[in-house]
Amino acid sequence: MKFFYVAACLVPSLVLSVNLNAQSEAHEEDSHSFLQLSHVTEYEAAEDIRLNGISLLGRYDLAEKSFLRAEIERVSGSGIEEKAAEIALAYILNPHNTVELHIAGLYSYGNEKENGFSQSSNTYGAEIGFHAATTEHLTLHGELAWLDETGGSVVGAELGAFYRLTEHFGLNAEYARDENSNDAIEVGVRVSF
Repeated sequence: MKFFYVAACLVPSLVLSVNLNAQSEAHEEDSHSFLQLSHVTEYEAAEDIRLNGISLLGRYDLAEKSFLRAEIERVSGSGIEEKAAEIALAYILNPHNTVELHIAGLYSYGNEKENGFSQSSNTYGAEIGFHAATTEHLTLHGELAWLDETGGSVVGAELGAFYRLTEHFGLNAEYARDENSNDAIEVGVRVSF
């Protein structure tokens, strides 16, 4: 599987411009646990194909400094169908700050079907990411990840924005790119709990 989840863009200027020690009352009272349903469009540069599908992403806060994230995704197009599932266990380095930084270990399983042939892959990796509460309603987020995929390793980045419409409902958009020029765009709705 050439591309399935690439992780994100740690924007140094953003991190440096925000006081990492500033306490955010919104984060102290607010859980980051959520479920998100998204439309996904992927472009795989090596094969010059565009795939479309859906993704279901969930995050559950295990404790003050850790969370579990899981995602399932199905995309298809040009006679190709890809299915993937990923799980990540993350540790938050500075909880309750305006900019929260985390590190995570990743595992994913993928299956690609093309012209009647099926190929499975296991991927392991690590990421560093951030969540930056820029306003009461807007949060920027991103990750930078290294993935050890079947056939070699890849580095990818993702940058996204979440806009909170109500206490428990919002919209999310993300753009991801890896070092092989594979792109992905996700637009979805999120329910927080």
